[in-house]
Amino acid sequence: MAIGPLVGAAAASVVLVLAGGCGHRTAGACSVTCGTSQICPQGLTCSADGYCHGDEDPADCTGWADAAPGVDSATSDDGDPCEGVADAIGDSDASDVAIPDGDTVGIDRTITLDASCVTVHSVQVHVEIAHPYRGDIELRLTSPSRDTDVLLKSSDDASPDISASFDSVIAGGEMADGDWILNVRDVYQTDAGTLEYWSIGINQDAPQ
Repeated sequence: MAIGPLVGAAAASVVLVLAGGCGHRTAGACSVTCGTSQICPQGLTCSADGYCHGDEDPADCTGWADAAPGVDSATSDDGDPCEGVADAIGDSDASDVAIPDGDTVGIDRTITLDASCVTVHSVQVHVEIAHPYRGDIELRLTSPSRDTDVLLKSSDDASPDISASFDSVIAGGEMADGDWILNVRDVYQTDAGTLEYWSIGINQDAPQ
C-alpha cells in the first residue's frame, strides 16, 4: 500500500537547441544560408555573412557556430503536428465527491487529456481522500485503451484519510490522449468518505 506524504509536482519544461541550414519549414534567425544566386524566403534578404536575414535577426550569424535558437534542424517538410510539443502532460479534478459506503462498485471520476502527441512512459496519480478508516478504500486506474491497474487494495489500516501519490505501470508505449478513469471504492460498511481531489501526470509528477 502506497500511503505517503504530499509530493511536490515537478514542472516540465522543454528547450529546443537547433542547428542552422536550409530546408526548414519556418525560417528563423540564422537558419537559411544564401548566395548571390539564391533567393531568400519572403521577407528575408541575403546578407554578406551568407545567411538570410529578417528585420529582427542578429546582424551577423557567423557567431552562432553550429546552433541557432528557435529552429529545429530535424524539421522536415512532412507537416508533423507533434514537432516541438512537450512529451508530458498533467491535469487534476478538485470536485468533492461522496464515496458510497460499503459499495464494491464505487465511483468513477474521469480526466480527459488532449495529448495525441504524448507517448506514455510513466504514469503517476495523486489522491486526496477524507475517510475515518482508510483501509476501507480501493483505487483503480483505467487508461484510454481500457487497461486497468489496481493502485491501492483494501487493508486493516485504521488510520484516517489518504494523501498519496501512486506510480502506475499502465499503458506504457501508448498515446496518452483520451479518458483516464479513477475508480474509488469503499468496500466495507460503517465509515463513509469523500474524494476531495485527484490528479494524473503522464511522464511527469501528478499535479498537487
